[in-house]
Amino acid sequence: MKLFRSIGFLLCLVVSALAFSQTIDTTTGLQSTGNLLNLGGGLPWSGTVTGQAGGVSGGGSVAAYNPNTGNIIFSYFNATASQSIAINQALANAGTGILLAGYRYSWEIQNDLNNGGGNRGTLTGNVSLTGPVGNVLDSYNYNYSQTNTGGNFQTFSGSQLFSNPYQLSSVDKLTVSFSGHDQNWWAGYWGPRVHVDNLSLLYTVDPCKNNPAFMPTCSGFSDITTTSNLLNSSVWETAQRQAIGINTALTNAGIGAMVHGFNYGFNYTVGQSSSGCTAWNQDGSCSWTMTTPASVKVTASLTDSNDHSLFQKNFNFTGDNTTGVINEKFLLPTSLNQSMLGTASLSGTSMGVGS
Repeated sequence: MKLFRSIGFLLCLVVSALAFSQTIDTTTGLQSTGNLLNLGGGLPWSGTVTGQAGGVSGGGSVAAYNPNTGNIIFSYFNATASQSIAINQALANAGTGILLAGYRYSWEIQNDLNNGGGNRGTLTGNVSLTGPVGNVLDSYNYNYSQTNTGGNFQTFSGSQLFSNPYQLSSVDKLTVSFSGHDQNWWAGYWGPRVHVDNLSLLYTVDPCKNNPAFMPTCSGFSDITTTSNLLNSSVWETAQRQAIGINTALTNAGIGAMVHGFNYGFNYTVGQSSSGCTAWNQDGSCSWTMTTPASVKVTASLTDSNDHSLFQKNFNFTGDNTTGVINEKFLLPTSLNQSMLGTASLSGTSMGVGS
């Protein structure tokens, strides 16, 4: 039986950095910063003055911010309160090779449409990502003008992914803003209210930084070397498994060779299922016949130097008199020094006549 055709390793002398992880956003699976907005005292929101809900004077075209409650309150003219995050500063300690993927948010609003004399009016939000020259890269709007929260605050939260991930060199700021006004036109601050709880960045690691074999456009891809087939094709007639020690295979690669993954492949044939008697009567006749289906099973695997599994993929083929060819590639999430790897192997079993 000759199931297997080839297996090979990719290698080059390239070292890649790992990114520092803070927390994981459970919705997207991306890494996340903590809250990056200033939600404390003073006037962290542009376009606001210190104030509180109610009153009989003030307002106009400027919203109020209450540092004791963290609430933004709108008055009788439309006003906008905003706050920006410097992205490169926020992700300065996240490591190298970072791709900005989106943001997550949580804020509370109060817009009492039940009460004609209560705090009610138009209320919208916006989160915009801008580039180094102030160009808008992505922008997302939130409209709560028709959202009726009654006399209580209602929480709105979620995760928003950008149209595509951005390298940090192409982004500058993330700005969150809220605009609104009191539709009753009362003096003071009687309009809708906003209380922001969180705005954090979602990011991931550029796969090229951890493994230059990830795609042809990765820096260092052109320096990658692929070995020739490392399996001995002559032994498959007597063996159904071959394992290659990585360090042995790369003896001539030099000190500190980095392994990025391996190519592997095989051809297979599923033969014919067979039937046979498994139980006989006293007179010698068959009382039970069982059919054994034809099949081929193949496993490709890779271990580290401590014999822990780094990769395993199982292939199962059925269907009498079928054949096929498999060629696949496994890339390590992070390229590893050859000394950190153990063995790569292909193994197979077959059932059926001619498998």
